[in-house]
Amino acid sequence: MSPAETLDDARATLRRLIRDDTSLVRATFSGRQRNAQVPYRRAELRYVDLKDGRRLQVTTYDQTQAFTRNVEVGEASALEIDTVLDAGYANWHVDTVREAVQVRVSKKGRPLLSRTPRQTEVERALAHDRSKSRRLDARDPLFEVLGIAGSDGRI
Repeated sequence: MSPAETLDDARATLRRLIRDDTSLVRATFSGRQRNAQVPYRRAELRYVDLKDGRRLQVTTYDQTQAFTRNVEVGEASALEIDTVLDAGYANWHVDTVREAVQVRVSKKGRPLLSRTPRQTEVERALAHDRSKSRRLDARDPLFEVLGIAGSDGRI
């Protein structure tokens, strides 16, 4: 790990990587800087494709549960990114399709930046709505015979 110039330089580097919705895989923030209070135990950012278009998915974790919200790409997502970067987290991990960037903020407040290029590009999973894995498919004729499903296979 090499020291970055300043914490603001590290934030600017990560901000640029996170705002690129074509290459970001996931950004994770955890830990807390010395004498800082963080709002959540952990925060994750990634882009997802919904019916309404691409959104920035912000997932924050407290001690017992996760809170997920989808924010429009643009001004709203830029504000969310800046909020997370300024929250006081000590460990920042940003995975893109071409590289992995890690920033660890030392006890003295100095950022230690590490960049690892990838040998091959990572595949991104932007799909948000996934079909549930079930033992029997809902279109199985057994459900129609039992009267649970209609002829179209809907339960």
